[in-house]
Amino acid sequence: MNWVIYFFGSGAAFFSGVGLVLAAIPVLSFYHRKWAMRLATLCALLGLILIALSATPLPYWFYAAAGLVSLVWLVAERVERKRVQNFRTGLRISMVLIWSVGTLTEIPHHIVPTLKPAGRPRLYIFADSVAAGMGEASMETWPKLLARSYSIDVQDHSQMGAKVSSMLRKVERLSLGEGIILLEIGGNDLLGSTSAKEFEGDLNQLLAKLCGPGRIVIMFELPLPPFCNEFGRIQRRLADNYRVQLIPKRIFVSVLTTDQATVDSVHLSRYGHELMAATVWSLIRPAYIREEGEKRVMNCLNRSLPIHFPRAAPARRLATMAQPSFQYLKSQVQNEVLVLTITPAEIHSEGMTEDLRLELLAAVGSQENPKVVLDLQPVKLISTTCLRALLSFRRHLRDKGGQVLLCNLATPVAEVLFTTRLVSPTSSALIPFSMSPDVATAVAHLSAASSQR
Repeated sequence: MNWVIYFFGSGAAFFSGVGLVLAAIPVLSFYHRKWAMRLATLCALLGLILIALSATPLPYWFYAAAGLVSLVWLVAERVERKRVQNFRTGLRISMVLIWSVGTLTEIPHHIVPTLKPAGRPRLYIFADSVAAGMGEASMETWPKLLARSYSIDVQDHSQMGAKVSSMLRKVERLSLGEGIILLEIGGNDLLGSTSAKEFEGDLNQLLAKLCGPGRIVIMFELPLPPFCNEFGRIQRRLADNYRVQLIPKRIFVSVLTTDQATVDSVHLSRYGHELMAATVWSLIRPAYIREEGEKRVMNCLNRSLPIHFPRAAPARRLATMAQPSFQYLKSQVQNEVLVLTITPAEIHSEGMTEDLRLELLAAVGSQENPKVVLDLQPVKLISTTCLRALLSFRRHLRDKGGQVLLCNLATPVAEVLFTTRLVSPTSSALIPFSMSPDVATAVAHLSAASSQR
């Protein structure tokens, strides 16, 4: 079910639909066998259905024009009259042009914005129960995790059940200074009784109150259910009017659809809050980058680091077992420490990241209290999706009473991990991972730590 939500909520359905439509055109142009024509027609119809269900908020005039051209084209491909055949080439070219225009218009809304360095700005968060939680006193929500884990000034104004109108009333009572303003709001309006016109008026007033000199406003784009395009059009139009940077909806949806990240498909679990905090930090961290960042990363790589391990049960001897073959991993055991080498040079796609996460879990298998070294020497580039895989693997090891240590980090990889505070040059209970210069040092640390327990 999660992949269906991601497929439609992230916008992937629109691009897949366009791809099916465009793929059908050359088949109908050059292959005249009945089965090929039927298959191409079916692909085109399926593509148009996916586009409609994707709720991609393109302009009405575009959908009217594209829908009319597509309908005429499909009919023309089935008619054998010579007069109609003369128009087919023109219709096919029109189809390619109009859907290419739609794709090129939509692509910019799927590019993650990059914030400019701003020193140490205060972060204001205005959000609904995705950030506020459901009132559990023991739950540390992602705004609190951001403040604690990354040592930034966070003012959390999220509240359960918040709509744009209720958030507007709250903002009117506040005195806001300069800083970054993060909006995760509108889901309750979209799924509730708020009309599109009411949503537009409330969001317009809210952005007018929040936008001002010295403030950087960023907002999560709403994942839209089928046929709710108008809410997306309003959000994009107002964001453009007030120069608000929209965070692509796939970022938000990818958190909600990650395994064990939610308790009811909407509200975040403890792991979900950790994942959301890491995701938000990866979005805003360019504003907090310091000039000495790279120098500090290199210092971390060039010396052996103090190691912090989470509390774990006494280690047991690992059972000798045949290691399965993997696509993205090499596995070996050294001094009862499992060494996993991640082999791809670049880790960026959602599919590769998910496959890597599953292989990491499979490599550990049923071992209790596993000691694991992750060797990233071949890796030269990682994306934020890879960070979620690493956090998921760490959580799995922690639940099994295990330990994990990263080593052989290339400078670009170390910089990403360091600036997102996933690794630290000093021992800290607030930082998920520790790192070591090489495999031998990492294995020695884990073996020594195990013998001292």
